[in-house]
Amino acid sequence: TYQSDSTVNYELGVKSTAFDNRLSIDVDTFLIHWKKIQLFEYVDSFGINANGGTATSKGLEWTFGFTPFQGLNLTLTGAYVDAYLTADAPAAGGLNGDPLPYAPKLTNSLDAEYTWRAFGDYRAFTGATWSYIGARQNDFGATAAIVNNAVVFERNPPATLGGYNTVNLRTGLDDGRWTFELYCKNLANSRGIAYYTSQGTPNFGGAITLQQPRTIGATIDLR
Repeated sequence: TYQSDSTVNYELGVKSTAFDNRLSIDVDTFLIHWKKIQLFEYVDSFGINANGGTATSKGLEWTFGFTPFQGLNLTLTGAYVDAYLTADAPAAGGLNGDPLPYAPKLTNSLDAEYTWRAFGDYRAFTGATWSYIGARQNDFGATAAIVNNAVVFERNPPATLGGYNTVNLRTGLDDGRWTFELYCKNLANSRGIAYYTSQGTPNFGGAITLQQPRTIGATIDLR
């Protein structure tokens, strides 16, 4: 069993517009103190949820929107996050100061969309989105061992998963009720690592998940 966790959050930010609402700004900084953080642990090759000690997450988030002329909208969103343990979690294999699993320090996304009147009530649109996921560490891990007739947990060194980029494209028609869209996700067929785990035993293997490969498709929506 494991207990509920709790956080105390502090946030300070600003929202504003400029240039006749063509530019929007939304920036905030935050600080989170986390108690009884829930962590994923491996015990004898079984994955369980358990409580660690304390953790801190702090950083900056931003969203900027810009409309240089009618029909073209640019949006930049991102965050810089420093999230780490502030107490050892020996059974999970985490030490004071270790980054929290799958918490990249930097993420960013830039979206551009242009819309124009096509025919009748339909508007045409075309757009692209670039996104970046920064480097992360995978889940904490520890291997149980017997030392002097006592059970101890030996830390498994975490793996660092490299950052990766993704570019998505879209185009279509929309009249407020019907939407027809063609899309291409992961245009460059990037093979970023989204998830990785090791069994903790040499040559015993593990599991890896890559981001969605290049995907071309179409959708029809009715509202």
